[in-house]
Amino acid sequence: MLKCREVYEIASDYIDGDLGRWARIQMRLHLAMCRHCSRLVRQLEYGRRIVREEAGSTVIESASTARSELLATYDARYAAPSGSGVEPPAHED
Repeated sequence: MLKCREVYEIASDYIDGDLGRWARIQMRLHLAMCRHCSRLVRQLEYGRRIVREEAGSTVIESASTARSELLATYDARYAAPSGSGVEPPAHED
């Protein structure tokens, strides 16, 4: 059984499909039982999807511009309904 630290270390390889059969099985088992690691992998997948979408639609001029655009896209897609009292998580600058 993989430990959370090991999942963190190979999450990108898992998403890219670069793990062997046994490692994929172990990863899926761990993700089925660990909501924290499952959330990490979903967030990584989402981040990559946004980057692919943004890269396909515009030319990104700098890292700070890319970061701002990604955060704005994330906020727009996952904003809480107005008046719900739920605040989105703060972004670390």
